[in-house]
Amino acid sequence: MRNAGYTFLLIELTFPPCGVCNAACKNIAMVQGSVIRAHLDWVVDHGSRDEIIEFFESLPPNVRRQVSLMRPASWYDPAMLDEIDSTIVKLFGKAWR
Repeated sequence: MRNAGYTFLLIELTFPPCGVCNAACKNIAMVQGSVIRAHLDWVVDHGSRDEIIEFFESLPPNVRRQVSLMRPASWYDPAMLDEIDSTIVKLFGKAWR
């Protein structure tokens, strides 16, 4: 969606089946690994080798560990996507203004 020169990315949070009731719980919003992978792929597609290395080194250790073990069909905490997006904006934001 474009508006006044800014690009907005709308992410729909989905609710995976609960392990307890086997229904879609509305208590916990999760993000699928494929969505997170798409954000990481953007860095790989748009960054130089040094920028990619700097990006992954800038991620907190717990996020870096989760990213290295990520599966596209698994569900993850949205805070991890927020951390990845914050790092992308911090490192690449000025180049896209």
